[in-house]
Amino acid sequence: MGTKADNPTASLIGADKCPFTQEFAFNNLQDVINDYVNEGKMNIRYLPLAYEPDPDNPTHGQSGVFISSSDPRLGAASLAVWEIDPDSYWQYFFTMFSELPSGTVTLDDLESRMKKAAVSDRDEILARVEEGRYSDLVEQATKIARGLDVPNTPRLAMAEKIVNPRHEVKNLLDFVDSNLSSTVSHLPQKDSEDTQKSDASSESAKGSSEGSSTTSITFDGGSAKGWAHYEFTVSGEFEQTRTMSASIDKGDSISGSTAKGGVGPWKDTYTFSGKVTDLSLSQPIDVLVDGSVVDLDELNAEVKSNTLDVKASKDSDKKQQNTEISSHQLSAARACRR
Repeated sequence: MGTKADNPTASLIGADKCPFTQEFAFNNLQDVINDYVNEGKMNIRYLPLAYEPDPDNPTHGQSGVFISSSDPRLGAASLAVWEIDPDSYWQYFFTMFSELPSGTVTLDDLESRMKKAAVSDRDEILARVEEGRYSDLVEQATKIARGLDVPNTPRLAMAEKIVNPRHEVKNLLDFVDSNLSSTVSHLPQKDSEDTQKSDASSESAKGSSEGSSTTSITFDGGSAKGWAHYEFTVSGEFEQTRTMSASIDKGDSISGSTAKGGVGPWKDTYTFSGKVTDLSLSQPIDVLVDGSVVDLDELNAEVKSNTLDVKASKDSDKKQQNTEISSHQLSAARACRR
């Protein structure tokens, strides 16, 4: 939800069956929309949580889901509405919370809610949900929630910080004000060539300097079509960092001088010494070296486009008027409780 693709983007982390997320949606969220979204200052995306972020300390039994077995289906339905009919997404969001889902949510239940929200192409949306087209993306919510140490729902996240948005609206608006300038956009760029490239960064990526200085490399999932995998090797040593508002979670792995992981609507950043000796991607995405986008050819990147997990969203221009939810993104906090 927003007016400009490059606006700072706040993430609402909630659960489709959570009464406290419902309370926030129809109360304090309206103040945020009126004061920031409608004024063109900020975008909002919704991240519905489906799975426990910490399997070792589950909040709802041992099944692994956040609240009930229907959570992954609800998350997938949100993703499908976003991809097929993004103009109806927020109407669907508020329709969902106007009558909170409970028990086992069937495809017929979802179809009824989509119909109330005037969502188009409902047969296609439900077919994709039934096929499990969004399973991987739904699971990635855990990645975001875990990286932010979300304790329960709802939470509003900005600039790697979270706040319980249900209580004093003044405290919520103060939180937004104080973090707005350091919050990044999560919507994909329309044209990566519009981003200024740094020759110095390109040379660093190719390893022209073998000194002791370190270089940062960032994989920007905001430019991805769904879920993008990466794997790269360096000649020196490296570590994962939160530079560029990047996430860190257990889904990424480092083995010796090789790292691999995946990005949805977020970034992964590493700092390294030496040079990049090998890089492979499951699809073309923006890769930044020392903060500037570089050509994939200059990195000698191998792009394995046939390994895409999810088809691209059909219209990035329409997305600019809504929220990006790639669930990505989407997982669970500890519990939907006070």
